[in-house]
Amino acid sequence: ARDRYRASGRLGDASEAGLLAAMATLASRMNRHEEAVSLAREVLDITHRLYPPEHPLLAGKLNALASALVDAGHSAEAEPFSRQALDINRRALPADSVRLAASVYNHAMLLLDHGRPAQALPLFVEARRIAAAGYGENDFRTLLVATGQLYAEYDNGNTQSAQALATDLAERLALPATIASIRVNTHTTLLARIARIRLELGDARETLRLLDGIPVN
Repeated sequence: ARDRYRASGRLGDASEAGLLAAMATLASRMNRHEEAVSLAREVLDITHRLYPPEHPLLAGKLNALASALVDAGHSAEAEPFSRQALDINRRALPADSVRLAASVYNHAMLLLDHGRPAQALPLFVEARRIAAAGYGENDFRTLLVATGQLYAEYDNGNTQSAQALATDLAERLALPATIASIRVNTHTTLLARIARIRLELGDARETLRLLDGIPVN
């Protein structure tokens, strides 16, 4: 498709970047992760040519490359791109922006997956605070961030904090209003995350109670 558009003379840099980004997404969905990384790098190179270094669009392309690298199993290589994207977003976005919360959360998850929970924890706390103000305490996006915080608390050895947070999140997920507002698969994912930490904490009874709340298809 790109070659056809190039031959027609109708494909400028911005259009090419958009086409490549769509191709990267498709490659990722087809589990062709190395191809997705290569395409994401091309998109980032074009975006660097089109926009100044602090432009928010550049942050989005940096995050896209970081995500592609993580999917391809290169999380260590992804970290500097994610960090650069977060730095740009901190300067470009308001401190209470939910887009900033997403960027903070993404970087925290990368740090957590890379075995750096001490660095990830304050980022999860920050992202959860922003998300709660923007979406509400019981919104699924806020609860998703909170489960990241839960993992970071546990991995940091903060067992009491992890137990308290796991209890709080389980109670929030049991609220009828929360259940009604969250898709079943999202609710299941959140319950499974909490149950995993409960099991790690040695609370088999609470783990089973949480797992009983997961619908069976």
